[in-house]
Amino acid sequence: MGRQGVLVCSLVFLLSFAFAAYQPYPKGIVMDVEVHTLPNWSTNQTQLSNDFLDFVEWCVNETKPHNIPIWWAIPRWYDSSPILVPRRGVTKTLSAWVQDITNVLIMDYSARNYIADAMGELQYSLNTSTKVRIALDVSGTWLLSPPSEFERVISNVVGNFTSFPTFDSVSIENYKYWVPTNPQPTLQKRDVFVWERTYVTNTTEQAKLYDFLNYVKNVNAIYIQNQYLVGTTQANYNLLKKFINDTYHSCGVHTELLSGDPKWSVPGADQNQGFKTVTNSVKMILEMRPVCFGIDVFNSTTCSSNGACVANDTCVCNKDFSGDNCQFWSCGGVSKNVSSVCSGHGICKVMNVCVCDAGFNGTLCEVSLATPTQTSTLTPTQTSTITQTQTQTPTLTSTQTPTQIPTSTQTPGSSTDSPVPTPYSTSNVNNTATPTPTPTVSNSTQTPTPTFNVTQTPVPSNTTQTPTPTPSSTIGNTTATRSPTPAATLSSTLANTNAPNASQVLSSSSTNKINYGILLSCILLLIVF
Repeated sequence: MGRQGVLVCSLVFLLSFAFAAYQPYPKGIVMDVEVHTLPNWSTNQTQLSNDFLDFVEWCVNETKPHNIPIWWAIPRWYDSSPILVPRRGVTKTLSAWVQDITNVLIMDYSARNYIADAMGELQYSLNTSTKVRIALDVSGTWLLSPPSEFERVISNVVGNFTSFPTFDSVSIENYKYWVPTNPQPTLQKRDVFVWERTYVTNTTEQAKLYDFLNYVKNVNAIYIQNQYLVGTTQANYNLLKKFINDTYHSCGVHTELLSGDPKWSVPGADQNQGFKTVTNSVKMILEMRPVCFGIDVFNSTTCSSNGACVANDTCVCNKDFSGDNCQFWSCGGVSKNVSSVCSGHGICKVMNVCVCDAGFNGTLCEVSLATPTQTSTLTPTQTSTITQTQTQTPTLTSTQTPTQIPTSTQTPGSSTDSPVPTPYSTSNVNNTATPTPTPTVSNSTQTPTPTFNVTQTPVPSNTTQTPTPTPSSTIGNTTATRSPTPAATLSSTLANTNAPNASQVLSSSSTNKINYGILLSCILLLIVF
């Protein structure tokens, strides 16, 4: 079951983090130095308390420059007995002195009053910048209780303290002894004390631990004892580093370095061992923790304070931030360094605030303030219409108008006068009809009609033309009939003159002969070519 549990845990975790590179490292240091367990505590409480607080201050000064979180485990009754400690001219409870220096982990190992026993520390933390964790112990009353009872207790702790900004999390002592039935992932993640260093040095025991972590599904971090590993041999040091890496990549569980001994409170050889353990813990964290662009993971300004440093120079940015160092905010979901931000018409000044260019407005500069002109739209249409009207002058297909010159002069009583047509010639093909002088009647000669250059322009269909009456003249017993003018322009022009247009006078038989001649000529040309 051990190896199988490791594989299952690893697969579940790797599927969740397949696309995120993460460099595991110890998340902090947990110190469990219970000075009150020393043999001479009852007789030398004030001195031991001050020695203990000196050691606490030294440890904090060792970790603070590197921004490494450190937590100090203290029993719930350090503020309720109370243990009053005079120090540097001020008297406070021992818990208050510790909270003034560092974060605390309240060992709230009470079956009944676990809320009330931790309330004093939570309320005091509001006056400091330090945080509070609540530790519960399974091995007491809850070990024999139904599994749901302990989950109810954890939920009750979270429900009562989650409103405190200084409340951090719940930690479980002896969690491995309490195996719930059908456990489910919960929102109340908890940290677990793991005192057995055999989980680090023995792979079989390590597999059992991974089985447990996979089964309970709700462990956020383990506190692994390290005081007999760091600072001893290089082999043990390397085993601990490997364990930290494997635990995270196998089950997604972080690690914090746990150590402590009551004798570390007293100056001397034992305390020196405590100094060495803390120094080596800091060294390991500095070696393993990622640094992003010169700023370590514990610094609040890492990744521009807009993301998490998960590996060396690798940031995972918060929502609406981008860039290698998460240095770019966004407007409307578009990064400020992208040309299309603010619709390409402004700059993203701060998160979701665009400063628009002149002529643009709107939350994302999406509104153009320019007034569209009608000229650009209408001009092409008007030009096209005018051009079409002015240039539509089709060339007539049959415009070969033979010129007739009625030149005969008749005397009274002579025979009918027939006009003599001018021979047809292709050189006379054009669109212009040229009037010729009118025939002379009796002894009088008619005034020649002026020449008109007439362009035959089709009359629009909606134009009503009044037919021009056909003028006639009688010569002896012969009546000469003139055809109506074919174009409106010519009719208008002739209407302004009193002279008839003799060139337009053709008999219907003559016109038909010409049309047949043209048709025959075209057929011959087609046959030849």
